[in-house]
Amino acid sequence: MRPVDRWAHVVVLVLAVAVAGCEDEGPPVVPLSRLVAQPVAPQADPFVPRRTRAGFLRISTKQVHDHPAACAELLARLDRATDSELRAALVEALPRTGGAWVGEVLARLPDEADPAVRKAMVATMARAEPARAVVGIGRGIRDDDVEVRIEAAVVAGSLPLEHLQSSLVLADLIVALEDEHGPIRAAAARSLGIVRAVEAADALAAMRNDSEEPVRRQADRALARLDEAAGLR
Repeated sequence: MRPVDRWAHVVVLVLAVAVAGCEDEGPPVVPLSRLVAQPVAPQADPFVPRRTRAGFLRISTKQVHDHPAACAELLARLDRATDSELRAALVEALPRTGGAWVGEVLARLPDEADPAVRKAMVATMARAEPARAVVGIGRGIRDDDVEVRIEAAVVAGSLPLEHLQSSLVLADLIVALEDEHGPIRAAAARSLGIVRAVEAADALAAMRNDSEEPVRRQADRALARLDEAAGLR
């Protein structure tokens, strides 16, 4: 056999072996790990509050905003939860749902034992319709807890004067000017000035002699607002 023929014969043999090897291998082997279903990462609970940069717990997920159905879930969790900060965060989120939350908060407020939760409930009244908000604010301003009373006095300033006048809240605010706690007196004076409550003019004038400077400052500002409303400034 000539050298050229010998090399051609070798090449044919090599190709034949390669083809036979491919036929014997069968289908490609798939790793077992690819045949086993991979675990799916659990979805984050949209009703679990997250801490803000300021350190507050807040629920601000898209599943809560403008989703009335979320209101029922927040209320259910409020009734089950025991942690004070968590429950306050659940209450704070209620107005953002757009659901029927006002009546539910007002119904729970009288029996709520936790002052921090009562404070959060009173704070939500700033987002309620005034005719119903005065009910929650009235309860808050007569609360035993100082922080709740302060919150109620502050929120009262967000309501129209006529709603304060048609309820006992305006009278409660004027009485709060004599509260033993300075922050309550200051908050009441500020709100009375914001709503231009001329009925409180004499009581506010007396607060100019208060023992605490923040109270005197708020009384002066409130009286200045009353003067502006009367066209005196």
